[in-house]
Amino acid sequence: MPEPSFVRCDVVVLGMGAAGAMAVRGAAGARARICAISKMPPRASSCTTRAYGDITWATDDTIDELFAQIVAASGFLGNQRLIRIFCDRVPARLADLHVLGVELDEPKSAGPGMPGVVRWAYRGTDAGQALIDRICAMAAPSGVTFRFDCPATRVLIDEGR
Repeated sequence: MPEPSFVRCDVVVLGMGAAGAMAVRGAAGARARICAISKMPPRASSCTTRAYGDITWATDDTIDELFAQIVAASGFLGNQRLIRIFCDRVPARLADLHVLGVELDEPKSAGPGMPGVVRWAYRGTDAGQALIDRICAMAAPSGVTFRFDCPATRVLIDEGR
């Protein structure tokens, strides 16, 4: 068993998929000391890194249509409060991607029977990895500690308590 490693930080992010990378970016913006831990080696193939790049797209004017589509697609079983929160945040997350310099194609239809709901596609076949790389590069100057190939079996917080 490998020796434990110790890092002093304010924020621990477990997982370096797209959501973990965005959490790192957010914490870096708050000037927190961050340790990002991934069980995967850097640039390892995964569902996130090999994503072909479609992103759910909505504007402030089409959020209600996106909400209706997701609720219907879930068979009306999804938590509608959480679906609403997700939908309400889509335009801001797309703006975040624009700030990161992620190039997006023109909107395209999400499919028959989904009027007004479209998706945007990244360029390239490893779009997920490109996105993660951009997010990490923006956060790195703030002193983030990245630990890859490191399955976190125990994380001690608040000085061991």
